[in-house]
Amino acid sequence: MSGCSSGVEHNLAKVGVERSNRFTRSIFSKKYNELTGLYAHRLPQFDFSGSTWAARALVVTQRLSSVVALSVLAGCQTGAEYPADVNASLNARLEAYNGATMAEFQARTGMLPVDAYPVSEGQVFVFRTDPVYMTLPATHVTPAITRSAQCQLLIRAVRVRPQRVADSWKIMGTQRSGPCNNLPV
Repeated sequence: MSGCSSGVEHNLAKVGVERSNRFTRSIFSKKYNELTGLYAHRLPQFDFSGSTWAARALVVTQRLSSVVALSVLAGCQTGAEYPADVNASLNARLEAYNGATMAEFQARTGMLPVDAYPVSEGQVFVFRTDPVYMTLPATHVTPAITRSAQCQLLIRAVRVRPQRVADSWKIMGTQRSGPCNNLPV
């Protein structure tokens, strides 16, 4: 789940829903009459004279269900929105290191490069996280399958001082692949 709870959970307490018995129904009818009196200018006008309690309850239920549906839709993210938000957040945090030195990056994240290679405009430092293991459960047709994946972060840097130490490299950009959501950046 993406952290959304049902709108029903939040709205039931607000409307005072209780067990269904005659006492509760009479309280509910009184509450409904009070609310329709207070908010009469906002609600469509219905003539309930001669109608049954069930007809009144149907109208109230329809209004409540539309409010619940709208509140649920307004607060939840879709399956595609959540990863996009996570990626945007991670990209913003990584871009904040542009212009910093490799020493600052290492001090803030605790990460050390596992490799580096030269490129025309400087150096690319390679960082890798610990592998993440994912297991698909066995079915009656297939055995359990375990796969590992690892985040690889490439940091492009240019030399700003002649020494070959971390303070000599200024970060110009980053590129990442794999499951990088848990990077300590």
